[in-house]
Amino acid sequence: MPLTTSLDVAIVGGGVAGMTTAFWLGRLAPALRVAVFEREVEPGGKVSGISAAGHVVDWGPASFIANSPDLRALIAALGLDNEVRYGAPAARRRYLYAGGRLQALPGSPPALIRTQLLPTSAKLRALAEPLVPRAREEESVFDFMARRFGHALAARFADPLVAGISAGLAAEVSADALFPRLKALEREHGSLLRGALRQAAAARRNRAAPSAASAARSSMLTLVGGTQRLSAALAAALGGRLVASSGVRALRRAGAGFELELDRGDRVTASRVVLAAPAPVSAALLHQLAPGAARLLGDVVYADAMVHALAYPTSALPSEHAGFGYLVAAGEEPRSLGTVFTSTLFPEQAPPGTALVRVLSGGRRDPAFLDLSDAEALASVQRDLRLALGITAAPRAVWSRRWRGAIPQYRLGHTSAMHAAQSELDAVGGLNLTGDVVAGVGVTDCVGHARALAGRLADAVGTSPTATTHRGDVA
Repeated sequence: MPLTTSLDVAIVGGGVAGMTTAFWLGRLAPALRVAVFEREVEPGGKVSGISAAGHVVDWGPASFIANSPDLRALIAALGLDNEVRYGAPAARRRYLYAGGRLQALPGSPPALIRTQLLPTSAKLRALAEPLVPRAREEESVFDFMARRFGHALAARFADPLVAGISAGLAAEVSADALFPRLKALEREHGSLLRGALRQAAAARRNRAAPSAASAARSSMLTLVGGTQRLSAALAAALGGRLVASSGVRALRRAGAGFELELDRGDRVTASRVVLAAPAPVSAALLHQLAPGAARLLGDVVYADAMVHALAYPTSALPSEHAGFGYLVAAGEEPRSLGTVFTSTLFPEQAPPGTALVRVLSGGRRDPAFLDLSDAEALASVQRDLRLALGITAAPRAVWSRRWRGAIPQYRLGHTSAMHAAQSELDAVGGLNLTGDVVAGVGVTDCVGHARALAGRLADAVGTSPTATTHRGDVA
């Protein structure tokens, strides 16, 4: 059946950012005609997964940040409050594979003093962080950590930290773009340690005494069925406004608006277009309308990654290392970037008596991993688990997925480049970017950016004299 050809807002990309933009537009301006076009059969982008025989396997994020107001508002609006599950208390423990073994990551200044991951001189240098002056220029994550805490600490922790967040390299990635909150602490307080202590004290003053239940809550949450449940709920809420298996292959001016040519041959017009797709897709669509923005988006580098989920008998996972999981320091024998102990973090995501772990490999540290065969990749992962955890048992089940172009890398200049790209789109008029290439690599960042964008679009399009006043599903 041909698509309705007139829209107020067309959204290219049915990941969480694109669907969240459409969802809030539907709430804020229900008269607007909105549609989301997604090339894949299943929407959700990286926030996807499977459920098999009681095992929940998320291919993207294993959890969400619990204290995000925008995420909690979305969960409430989708009617998912009763499906929220917090990480188990044991998952607060995290480890680093360094020096040929797992070692607890320090989570506080006292723990930093006790850790064996750093020599005494490096610990003393790190504790002198409040004396370090503020930065004046953008810097890489490695340079940021080395300046504030010392070269030895940065050499130990920077690369695994970045690998666990963006599968990137600390020397390549901008601290200003990847960790804007840390840079804000430095600007506002002159010190990360001083700023964190002041924020914690203010939080204690401004809230009532927490209940035992809330005090025990993790900083991470998921939904029944995994983080993939968020994508499924958004897709269900959008209904016919989400058009799957329908990518956009061309974008052109059409009068005061735009014409979108779909992969299947349909042509759709829209007053405004939101690009919520990966940077290469948006770049290809913009090469005529906004060549400067297209070039900037085309310059964004992505990290490839591969995810393995393995189910073992509970006895195979050493109880002394129960926790969230571990990262692997650069230069160590394991090839993988890190492992999440899924069944420790969220016990409901595995059957009783089963330990479910999820291993991330590849990234900018080891791009050749994605060229391995399935058998070679699995053998490498099992070897890493044997090195780190002593697991010699055969897994009961294995699931895997390769992600080409998994995570955008925020190299130096990324934020200013994306601002410049959006500025050119503003000059063209009617075009907006959202998604992880501009919002942040975390789902909560994308949800917040999409919600704010929906508010601006509802105000702008809803009051436009050219906006339609009808509503209905795309059919």
